[in-house]
Amino acid sequence: ADSSNDLYATWVKKTVIEVTANSDTLPYNGEVQKVEGFKEVTGGYVVTGLTAVAEGKDFGNYDTEITGTARVTKDGVDVTDKVIVNKINGTLTISKREVTLTSQTDSKDYDGTPLTRPEVTITGGFVKDEVKEEVAQLKAEGKDIALAVIQVGADPASSVYVRNKKRACEYVGIESVSYELPEETTQEELMAIVDKCNKDPKINGILVQLPLPKHLDEDEVLLAIDPKKDVDGFHPVSVGNMVIGEKGFLPCTPAGVIQLLKRSGVEIDGKECVVVGRSNIVGKPVALLCLQKNATVTIAHSKTKNLKEVCQRADVLIAAVGRAKMINSDYVKEGAVVLDVGINRDENHKLCGDVDYEDVKDLVSYITPVPGGVGPMTIAMLLENTYKAYQQREEHKNGI
Repeated sequence: ADSSNDLYATWVKKTVIEVTANSDTLPYNGEVQKVEGFKEVTGGYVVTGLTAVAEGKDFGNYDTEITGTARVTKDGVDVTDKVIVNKINGTLTISKREVTLTSQTDSKDYDGTPLTRPEVTITGGFVKDEVKEEVAQLKAEGKDIALAVIQVGADPASSVYVRNKKRACEYVGIESVSYELPEETTQEELMAIVDKCNKDPKINGILVQLPLPKHLDEDEVLLAIDPKKDVDGFHPVSVGNMVIGEKGFLPCTPAGVIQLLKRSGVEIDGKECVVVGRSNIVGKPVALLCLQKNATVTIAHSKTKNLKEVCQRADVLIAAVGRAKMINSDYVKEGAVVLDVGINRDENHKLCGDVDYEDVKDLVSYITPVPGGVGPMTIAMLLENTYKAYQQREEHKNGI
């Protein structure tokens, strides 16, 4: 899929489709929809089509809906039947069509024409763009925000994560202060860097990329980070605040999961949520955050009996177990919402999640893919926490 921003996250959503009088398709939301012509060019694609309007809002600037498409061409070749055009928050993106619907029960006013299920692109982008606007306002006032990123060694996966975080900082206007330390860095040397960042008034947030090399004590390092700069949300003070529901920094991946649900309109109040995995980084905190949203939460793990049956109860299934494609259609009930936190390599060395996406996608109502799902939202929440750290410091300075 082509996109103007590689930090966008993607959901695939089943939706009812209405065939309009002129045979173009639009996502149907039960409201009266208005159609207007447009023509735009993005990534070499020429798009001439339709802008849906509902509830008095132009979908071109409407965060949760998408446009229909009349014709799309690339290099003079018609590719309309191969793509979906999304226009979200004013950004035009091109995505592959995912699934062809052929049954009359799949559509509204079905006329026999094969229809497609569109991708709905939500983001990372929304949170990230919100932070970008906030940072731009501060810069206009002559103020700056900085995030210290500390990496020890050259673990390939960690290097990718750090690079993506730096690019995200650059996008929103947060300065990234990088410490790339050699594998043989001692505990004392690393602790000295953390102490330096704690004392530096220019640094608003501190991120230590995990895992650290085996000879280093991660717990001691995380405990040394000033809780007021703990934008990863791993310090015991941050964890304690989360447990009792007090104000503080939430761990980025669990917070990103909750934001994906919220911004997709998925209500979990009273729903059954099953979290597969009990790590301190994802499983336990995301279960707590779901509980705070009034979900009924089950944490499943390697010792859980009848795991498939437990997962099949889930209205919302969160996979954070760290095993490639472990969750297949046998674990998922029809219509469930599935969030895949895992990042692994499959038998072909391609990135994949804990969920067998191809096996599950036609069964669920929402699913996040890997890559491109939870990961970008995790980075967006890191940016949000860094901005929040700046705000809290300013409030403290001003006695608020």
